[in-house]
Amino acid sequence: MPKYIVEHMEDELYEWLRLEYAHLASTIPESDVLITNLPSSAVEPLSKVDQSVRLPPATDKSVASLVSEREKEPFNTSSDTGTSFVIPPPSRVCFLDEVGTTELRPDDAERFDWFVFGGILGDVSTGEYEAERKDRGKSVREAQRFEVRHLGPHQFPVDHAVLCARLILEKGRSLDQISFAPGPPTIFPVGSG
Repeated sequence: MPKYIVEHMEDELYEWLRLEYAHLASTIPESDVLITNLPSSAVEPLSKVDQSVRLPPATDKSVASLVSEREKEPFNTSSDTGTSFVIPPPSRVCFLDEVGTTELRPDDAERFDWFVFGGILGDVSTGEYEAERKDRGKSVREAQRFEVRHLGPHQFPVDHAVLCARLILEKGRSLDQISFAPGPPTIFPVGSG
């Protein structure tokens, strides 16, 4: 089963990100999602906010550091349930980034164990992200020379990017079998209604 790793790329935990992370936790089993690179001051609050809202396990370690420091023992998260993750070798980690030349495909579920999300996941050719978009995912992409895939030209919030990847990896759909609604990003499987 693929593991979805979200590399936190902001300086702090903004409310909009907390909502995206909460949405992830409501749609993906805790054992399949991990937030990495979250500032240590936010890791504990992430697990302690409104107890009616389940949030994913988190760590202040980056994906690159987890993979480079990997040992045979599973990595245990800050989650109250003690969720643990077996850290794969770099060759089994796929980074989802707009600069990827190959789109994510269903057979990538057999090739990789971890699918890492971070940076800008789509085409943002104007606006405030223009100056930083080329570098947002660079540190992750180059740290361990992870293979890179893309999710097409669409711009996604992180929770929608993960849901799109799940349709591809777990349901066997290709990108051209997923419809994208204009406006706020929402994904629907083709033929779902």
